[in-house]
Amino acid sequence: MEEMDAKHMNEQDSKMKIFADSKEAALTAIMAALYAVLTWVVAPIAYGPIQFRVSEGLKGSVIKKKVLIISFIIGNALSNIFSPQAGIWEFLWMPFWNLIGGGSCYLIANKLTYNFNYKDGEYNLFYFVGAFVYAFCIAFAVAFMLAILFALPFWILLPVLLLPEAILIVGLTPVMTRIMNEIEW
Repeated sequence: MEEMDAKHMNEQDSKMKIFADSKEAALTAIMAALYAVLTWVVAPIAYGPIQFRVSEGLKGSVIKKKVLIISFIIGNALSNIFSPQAGIWEFLWMPFWNLIGGGSCYLIANKLTYNFNYKDGEYNLFYFVGAFVYAFCIAFAVAFMLAILFALPFWILLPVLLLPEAILIVGLTPVMTRIMNEIEW
């Protein structure tokens, strides 16, 4: 009898895991598509040495859902289909930096929050530090790419690109973390 109960529990656990994985996959796909579409909507200002991608504001959500790092890797590659610089830079370099930036953001925000005994869901300085690191990684990567491709001065590009990145990622982090807390995923 106990064997049957244990077997039944394992089957239920397995079904719940598949369901949870399906929900995470769906959320990942939705966020990747949303990132790409929001970038395409503002295409005239989404590419080049002066960028303002409204979609960047979604990136603070990785603090609560690390699986969303994949969303921004995929979403970034998709959104760059229409980039004037489409090629290895946009399809490998920028997704790679989304992995670095998103992973750093998640680790900084969550590890330091835990180390300093903040309650889960409580906004704290480390959310903003993580978000800023993500913004810096993306600004650095775009500035480097544009400096190489167009022989533009890296040290001028970096602050010009960092400002909108920081405004969007850091500024919308409280909104995105709140949304992720409220969604029952």
